[in-house]
Amino acid sequence: MKSHVINLYKYLLVFLGLAFVYWGGKVIIVTKYYSKRYDLVMDHTNVRCPLGLALLAFGVFFLYRAYKESSKRNTSSTQLTETETICVACQTPCLIDDFEGMTCPHCGGELEQLDGFYERHPELRDEDAESRH
Repeated sequence: MKSHVINLYKYLLVFLGLAFVYWGGKVIIVTKYYSKRYDLVMDHTNVRCPLGLALLAFGVFFLYRAYKESSKRNTSSTQLTETETICVACQTPCLIDDFEGMTCPHCGGELEQLDGFYERHPELRDEDAESRH
C-alpha cells in the first residue's frame, strides 16, 4: 500500500511540473488572452517575463522533486535484504513489514534474517540441494 502512495505522489509531482512548465511557457509566448465565454481580455505584457519565469521555476522544482522521489525509491529497494527474513521451519521468505512479531505467518515458526541464513544453517542448504536432484 505504501508503494502505491509513493507512486501516486511521484505522478502528481510530474503532472504539476509539466503543467507549470506549460503554463509558464504559454505566459511568456502568448501575451494576450481573450475568453469569448466570459468576454474577458487578459493582457500580461508587462509582467510576462517575471510571471512566466516564476511559473517555469515552479515546474522545474516539481519535476526535480519527482526525480528525487524516484531516486530515493530506487536506493531504498537495494536495501531490501536488510528487511527480509526467512522461516527456519518452512524456509519461506517473508518481509518484516508484512506481519507483527517475529513468527512466520504461514507456519508460526521462528524467523531469522535472510542475509547469511544458509551460513548459519548449513544442514538446511544440504537438504535443499539433495531435494532438487
